[in-house]
Amino acid sequence: MVRDRLDQREVQPLGQCGGRRMFQIEIVFRRRQRRIGREMIRAAQVDGQVDAQRLRQVRFFRIDAASLLAGREWGAILAHSACHPSPRASCAPPPAVGREGPLPVIAFVPLADIDGAAVEALLDRAFGTDRHGRTAYKVRGAAAAVPALSIAAVEDGTLIGSIQCWPVLLTGDDGVGHRLTMIGPVAVEPGRQRDGIGRRLMTQALDAAAEHGLDRALMLIGDPEYYARFFGFDASRTAGWRLPGPVERHRLLARGADVPAIDGMLGPIPSPAAHANA
Repeated sequence: MVRDRLDQREVQPLGQCGGRRMFQIEIVFRRRQRRIGREMIRAAQVDGQVDAQRLRQVRFFRIDAASLLAGREWGAILAHSACHPSPRASCAPPPAVGREGPLPVIAFVPLADIDGAAVEALLDRAFGTDRHGRTAYKVRGAAAAVPALSIAAVEDGTLIGSIQCWPVLLTGDDGVGHRLTMIGPVAVEPGRQRDGIGRRLMTQALDAAAEHGLDRALMLIGDPEYYARFFGFDASRTAGWRLPGPVERHRLLARGADVPAIDGMLGPIPSPAAHANA
């Protein structure tokens, strides 16, 4: 069988027998500092239900295949399989099934829909109560987060992750200002930090940035290997940037066609009041 390789996953119909449709899903993941290889999942859809015993364990962040198949993965299956409903087979995504029954589906909603106190409590659990002294907080200052790029991950009504993005300004030594969007923090409930939620939040935010035309000048402070491998960020244009606090230079990353490779100061966008008092 000839397969077209995709970056993250490929979905192919293997066959159909009455109301029974089987799929072969090849999921390719890479872990930090090494490639963990490929795992195959075989799933059967019978009368709109998933046969959980046919799902194989996937090693990516130790989540099981039933959880991985929840949500948009089933949308990919149906989109690629040219599914034709029959009286016995349904094309609707079935509920994910785990060892102890149905698994909750993670929903990604605007962060503005979540209680602010719950978001702050999650950030405290993920990064500590002293997080406000970090350089990243000084870079963005008192600016409001970009609503369209700030997203929450909710499972069974509980907040388990969040991502926020901020407008920042790189002022070159020539006095010219360049607007960028700062990504982060990406916060995940400590007990769920190996479940791939942070990566899904990053994908959601990057998709939203592209949709709103904000993807041409992005920056963040983070693990260079992870963000380069999965999201295309690097430090090739940030060597001349100065920040209002300490930073490991190799962790100062950027992505986008309009990222300026200049010497300058990165910080908050001045408020209108600051301009008026200048």
